[in-house]
Amino acid sequence: MGLVLELRDLELTLGGKPLLDRVNLSFTDDKIIGFIGRNGTGKSTLCRLIADEESPDYGQVLKHSSLRLGYLKQHEGFIENETALNFLIRDSDMPDWKCSQVANKFLIGPETLNSEVSELSGGWRTRLKLAALMLHDPNFLILDEPTNFLDLRTQLLLESFLKSFRGGALIISHDRAFLESTCSHTIELSQGKLISMPCRVNEFLEKRIEQIEHDKRSNVAKEAKMRQLKTFISKNKAGANTASQARSKQKQLDRIELAEIKSHDALARIRLPIIEPQRKTVLEIIDLAIGYDNFKIAGKINLEIEPGEKIAVCGDNGQGKTTFIKSITNAIPSLGGNIKWGYGVKFGVYAQHVYSGLPGDLSIREYLISQANGAESDKRVLDIAAGFLFTGDDVDKRIKVLSGGERARLSLAALFLSGSNVLILDEPSNHLDVETSDALAKALNEYKGTVIFVSHQRSFTEKVATSVVEVNNGKVIRFTGVYQDYLQNLEEETDLTNVGSPDATKKNNNNLEEKPTKKIGRERFEAEKRISTIERQIEKLDKEIAEMSNKLHKIEDWQEAADYGAKIQRIQDKKDKAEEEWLALHEKIEELSSD
Repeated sequence: MGLVLELRDLELTLGGKPLLDRVNLSFTDDKIIGFIGRNGTGKSTLCRLIADEESPDYGQVLKHSSLRLGYLKQHEGFIENETALNFLIRDSDMPDWKCSQVANKFLIGPETLNSEVSELSGGWRTRLKLAALMLHDPNFLILDEPTNFLDLRTQLLLESFLKSFRGGALIISHDRAFLESTCSHTIELSQGKLISMPCRVNEFLEKRIEQIEHDKRSNVAKEAKMRQLKTFISKNKAGANTASQARSKQKQLDRIELAEIKSHDALARIRLPIIEPQRKTVLEIIDLAIGYDNFKIAGKINLEIEPGEKIAVCGDNGQGKTTFIKSITNAIPSLGGNIKWGYGVKFGVYAQHVYSGLPGDLSIREYLISQANGAESDKRVLDIAAGFLFTGDDVDKRIKVLSGGERARLSLAALFLSGSNVLILDEPSNHLDVETSDALAKALNEYKGTVIFVSHQRSFTEKVATSVVEVNNGKVIRFTGVYQDYLQNLEEETDLTNVGSPDATKKNNNNLEEKPTKKIGRERFEAEKRISTIERQIEKLDKEIAEMSNKLHKIEDWQEAADYGAKIQRIQDKKDKAEEEWLALHEKIEELSSD
């Protein structure tokens, strides 16, 4: 453990608002820290101060001579027409073989490396920026919303990398599941103050609430005692025989100190309108084909969605999740097939960038009333607004002065006032802090209508989804299982537990450095990495077969035993296939070594 960074008495005011108020904190090169707090509290600003991109009004950011800082920003510019590989070479001043080697740790293959950065999705750009960071060999990372725009597969890759990273990190994220998986420590920025605890984010939030409740209870008891003492002093301070007792009680009173209740930002209290749920099939999709012009993304889609379902639409970026959502809502025409909405269905849509088109000259109050179409009382409108943290004079703010996060909350509030019995939400938790995202998930759980949504935030999806529809490889199909099953399947598919591990890196470095400029080194690197993955898969399958075989001997019913035996055979078939691939890869490595 080594100290690499220290914040001393940092103060910063922006637009008359104190973002940092005498902030003090130390960072070491062995702790991964989750950084939470409301939008606009100053988290990104603090990161920029550490990276010397901004200066404080007062105080210092002290950096140890051993610090090698890597900073992943929310937004980063690339040179026009630059390929991914050329970006890595330019940014790191490293040879192409080294850039390819590091990129490979983030599963960036030759095709992507030779593509122009402008053609890559947000997820691939994030992978590219992470590879660029690692080429500088940092021992402390600052990652500002690294999971934004990342699909689930890439998030798992990033998690695996962070778990094996030999250094410290400060990570801003609103995805509680991501923070819980990667960060052993948590800090929160609230009203200019930093609160730090050596625990994961879920425990942090629980402890924070417990501490506030404890302090409140303690203060109630102390205030009762103070009232009692004041009454005694008032009655006895003038009496000749009791004045000394009164003075003694005054000393007791002076020693009582009320606990300072750490005031936190208001919590969202989202309550969706009560609606009459549908009784028949909400949506029937028959042989649907989706895409643009004559470019088909997916075809032969057949789905039925029943009342009250909460459907998570999942899949890698670029596979067509948003296209599917737009097609079923007629935002874009389908390429064939039928979409049949049930009788009485009124669907409301929240699109990814809907908040950018809000009427800037209207106030929050005016806009929400206009969206309610007179169906809700003014009090109900204000209640919904308050649930999304628009209270008091805030409701008279013009939309044009609102931040992106505030506009996102306003768009959701307006949608919930529309009286829809089916909600279609594309990334609704983007731009929402941890607590507001949790509040939205809770509200959607209690909602009696149907929800179809896309979200890359696992913590949000786990709380809401009752079923999964996967968009992948030209197909849109219902996954047989709950979201947790889908997540487990994806973890097994990607099997990223060894990505970036020091031993694997050392082994792969040796292989690549023998013939650094040749394709052979990279092919061997890929083969050895795949062998490691298969070996772990075979070990896991062996354990499953042994456990299931033990259970099989105890089953007396012949039909049940036959079914169980068939399951074991399927696992055995999977193991046989894995062993065949393992042998083929070893043969390939032998061929490469003899070249």
